[in-house]
Amino acid sequence: MSGSKALVQRPAHADIPVIVVNCGHNGERQRFTLAHELAHVVLRFETLSEADQEKAADRFAGAFLMAGDMLRRVLGAHRTFISLGELAELKKVFKVSVASLVVRCSHLGVLTKAGAGRLWAQINKRGWNGPSSKEPYGFQQRFGNAWNAFFSAPSPKVPFRSPRRRNCSTSASSGS
Repeated sequence: MSGSKALVQRPAHADIPVIVVNCGHNGERQRFTLAHELAHVVLRFETLSEADQEKAADRFAGAFLMAGDMLRRVLGAHRTFISLGELAELKKVFKVSVASLVVRCSHLGVLTKAGAGRLWAQINKRGWNGPSSKEPYGFQQRFGNAWNAFFSAPSPKVPFRSPRRRNCSTSASSGS
């Protein structure tokens, strides 16, 4: 599981949306998951099937993290070829995976279907298409340690400790 969202319900108070990400995933995947789950929180998907909700949330995440006008300014409006090196450099700017950049460029029509297919073959060959992939210019995982610190430190505001606390730094890739 990459992430999930929920509403914390409190009597006589407004619900509080909460997003959880998998602390075993790389930083790029965590950022995309946060944006994807944000879509589920802020957009109204009631009329869409579950599959269409997921597609819409992925598109929202792509647009949120990789602005179309900026990608077009950097890459041009239409390309038949983009090198993995170019995408790795763009990764530094947008802080997303190379695979996410390929999908976004394809959705925007910046990259042809054939060009995207060639890149996917290269991405798959290098093993860059998973939540724990080791793409160049990887980003540090942002979540997990703060969660552990929160439950490790005594606080008068938190009158309990979580009985099912998980140490993300020692169980990196198991589902959460």
